[in-house]
Amino acid sequence: MVTRRCASPNSLDFVRAAGETLQRIRLLLVSAYPISRLGPHWPDRLLIARSYEITYLEPDEAHELICRPTPDFPAIYPEGAVDRLIFETRGHPYLIQLVCDELCRSLNNQQRVHAKPDDIQAVIDAWSCEGCARTRPLWAPSPRASLFPRRRASR
Repeated sequence: MVTRRCASPNSLDFVRAAGETLQRIRLLLVSAYPISRLGPHWPDRLLIARSYEITYLEPDEAHELICRPTPDFPAIYPEGAVDRLIFETRGHPYLIQLVCDELCRSLNNQQRVHAKPDDIQAVIDAWSCEGCARTRPLWAPSPRASLFPRRRASR
């Protein structure tokens, strides 16, 4: 279906037909590029597709995502941890969710509600460039990184 980094027209026809036929099912296609850059077959077959750009979060948006992923989420972070997570993830929404999910899983496995500074360090280490090859490109400095004042996060 995908050859030379391009999807075949047949596979794209299937995606379009599935999207039109399956009324209660929505398909999510994720790409690092806009539809127009994916090749000549994409725009014609995704006429009813909606395109959303996911960007880096502002510090207050990242804080909200970390502290209140759901309305009744408890205060689990030690002092300074939220700022540290924002600094380390550079406001990338996927990295924030990945790291926070790992932290919550770890706390649940240990039957604890409150994280300690060591817990924060452990999840950052687990998902940083040295910890996971699939997320390595995401940890690289973003073009927006220079917009935020960078201070050394305390460990």
